[in-house]
Amino acid sequence: MIIEISVALIAVSFAALVIYGIVTLKSVRTSLDQANDTLREIRQDAKDVIKESTRLMQNTNQIVANIQGKLHSADPIFRSIQDVSEAVHEVTSSVRQASTAVSQTLTHSVNEAVHRKENILVETIGVVSFAINRYLKWQASRNNKTGS
Repeated sequence: MIIEISVALIAVSFAALVIYGIVTLKSVRTSLDQANDTLREIRQDAKDVIKESTRLMQNTNQIVANIQGKLHSADPIFRSIQDVSEAVHEVTSSVRQASTAVSQTLTHSVNEAVHRKENILVETIGVVSFAINRYLKWQASRNNKTGS
């Protein structure tokens, strides 16, 4: 009887092991099916992303080519602007030099004129002073003649 109970326990244990194995295998199969579904979705999404990336790269290349063309056509404008800038700088420098020269000439001329007028004024004051002294002496000598 012990052998029969042992065999029965082994059979029950084996049956439980088989049932557990079946449940585990079904769970593994479900997980693998979900993984396969996920992989299919990822492959489709990857294809969509690749298509969109390809379109984006083509558009980007067109935009870059367009910008390069416009920049190339704008080169003469920028060169002209640079030439105008250099010309304006030269004119400004020339005007500055001319203005400095005119200012120095005017300052020198004004200083000379002021100096000449100053000399004339000093000479005039000297003559007037001399004339006043002579007049006062003449009047004093006249008063002396009439009063004496």
